[in-house]
Amino acid sequence: MKEMRRVSEGLDRHEELAISLDVLEEESERDNPRMPVIQGMLSNFTSIPEFQPFVKQIAAFYEL
Repeated sequence: MKEMRRVSEGLDRHEELAISLDVLEEESERDNPRMPVIQGMLSNFTSIPEFQPFVKQIAAFYEL
């Protein structure tokens, strides 16, 4: 997620993406992450080509 944050810094939607990353990080630190929250936050990145590898990796990790 650190790399995702770095990539988002150069984009127009940086603030929106930073909030989504904050939520993703918070969920990943929970004992029982809420899958709908993770799916929702990942959906904010799916239309941005630079994030496709990250989205796939996170989705695979959580078996989404």
